Amino acid sequence: MISHKTIKINLRIVLLIITVLLAACSNVPVVDVETKTSQPPTEVQTNTPENEVSIENTATKEITLPTATTQPTNTDVPPTENQVSFSNDVFPIIEYRCLNCHGG
Repeated sequence: MISHKTIKINLRIVLLIITVLLAACSNVPVVDVETKTSQPPTEVQTNTPENEVSIENTATKEITLPTATTQPTNTDVPPTENQVSFSNDVFPIIEYRCLNCHGG
């Protein structure tokens, strides 16, 4: 069973983290798969009234987060036929999607 405990969190920090994550993800270039060339990101208007948040109103808010009352159990996951390999499965994606712009 999960109990709820009121935790005070400074929402300025939460908003800052969300803003940084959104900013980092919004600059991902669109890649043409056939030519492997990237296009610049499209411009997004961020100063619309829906996107404006009053820091004064959010700084003192409380939010409730669920907390677990039991410890997670260690259950073994049975191996599958197709094990994922970093060098064969993950790195080629990073190499294709990230290294051209971010270097490596």
